[in-house]
Amino acid sequence: MNEVEVISRLQHRNLVKLLGCCVEAEEKMLVYEYMPNKSLDAFVFDPIKQNVLDLIKHFNIIEGIGR
Repeated sequence: MNEVEVISRLQHRNLVKLLGCCVEAEEKMLVYEYMPNKSLDAFVFDPIKQNVLDLIKHFNIIEGIGR
């Protein structure tokens, strides 16, 4: 549970906010805010969609992660 508390306190413009969690018996769930355009990994790691992101956009993503 310590990890959940730490993650819930993180605030950054490039992070999706953790809204809550549920831990009952074997069920363990994290609840994050809604992302209307899917997650970034859908574009970065999908072999078909990654062609949408050119080298400059990849660099901008990396730069944004480093902030």
